[in-house]
Amino acid sequence: MSMQYPAHKQGWVALLLILITIQLLSCTADSPTKVEIPDQRDPVVNWLSPTSGATLVGEVELRISAKDASGISSISIYLDGSTPDGWTLSGTTDSLYTILWNTTTHPDDTYILTATATDANGNISISPSAKVKLRNHSLPSVIWVPDDFEKIQDAINASRDGDTVRVRPGRYEEGLLIYKKNIRLESSDGPEQTTILTDRYADGITVFGSSVKVRGFSVSGAWNGISLSDGSIATISNCIIYDKGLNPELRINGVVWVDAQECHIRNCLFLHCDRAIKRQYAIGSVFNNMFIDNVVGIYQQSLYQNWIQYDYNLFFDNQLDYKHCDPAPNDINQDPLFLNGDRHLQPNSPALDAGHPGITDKDGSRSDIGIYGGPDAY
Repeated sequence: MSMQYPAHKQGWVALLLILITIQLLSCTADSPTKVEIPDQRDPVVNWLSPTSGATLVGEVELRISAKDASGISSISIYLDGSTPDGWTLSGTTDSLYTILWNTTTHPDDTYILTATATDANGNISISPSAKVKLRNHSLPSVIWVPDDFEKIQDAINASRDGDTVRVRPGRYEEGLLIYKKNIRLESSDGPEQTTILTDRYADGITVFGSSVKVRGFSVSGAWNGISLSDGSIATISNCIIYDKGLNPELRINGVVWVDAQECHIRNCLFLHCDRAIKRQYAIGSVFNNMFIDNVVGIYQQSLYQNWIQYDYNLFFDNQLDYKHCDPAPNDINQDPLFLNGDRHLQPNSPALDAGHPGITDKDGSRSDIGIYGGPDAY
């Protein structure tokens, strides 16, 4: 049975139904409320340099990269688990963060470096660690390549006055700069086992403002095998400097020193060079060396005789043994008679016991001429 409303109430009922319908429609039309969820992803942080295993000297730049979608709030760098003063950095729009570390303020020891990055929402990430060694105050030492450093130049850079950089056998494709140091650079097994190969338009070993001893390398591929400048003093012994012969019109120069640099060369072999020794207004000595198949053996570039001593050298098959200087009285101009396969001398070689009488071999006898003679021979 249907309900009947009095006629005078039917209008109010209809109006009430309309209002209820409008209310229901408005509730279903509203958009659902959005709930913002904070970014819970950790930032990305990486340790860039120095790399793990590095030996550090003096002031060093620490480099870290960090990025995050919500932005980096801060970077903290840790030294053995604690953050030194000034090692917390504010976040920037750049992803690279750097600080300078004066390593001389810490004792020589091994340290662990790491970094954390915090983003704008408080998420934190930790970088990989780097284990480094400080060496500012220790006694002179031997730095081995590639044991301590893969590259010879990196070992030279880490060396301090009095150190020895010793290189194991191998072929090292790099040009070297010894800049204002007093060090010894030598191979462990001699010049026939250890080669420095350099780009044609660079020098094999550049000595600048330094006092060095270079022993036991083959040097090739360079514009100049070894060059000295800025008041350097060098002793070069038991080395081979040679041209690879790829371009007969563009040969390597052996050792170049000018303008009062001091250089002493003994028991070296210069092979297929342009100017094996090129000197100008220089002082030093050249004893017990071999000059074979060079354009010029000893080239005097200055206008007057230099203050240099040279004698007891062997010359063979050069276009010119000397240029702008006189031959020495005790030179040998014969085939050195090498053994087959290396640069050792045959028993009847004219270079045996023919070196400078004031220089002895390791057994105390008069020195041989060539790379296997003299007190530094291998």
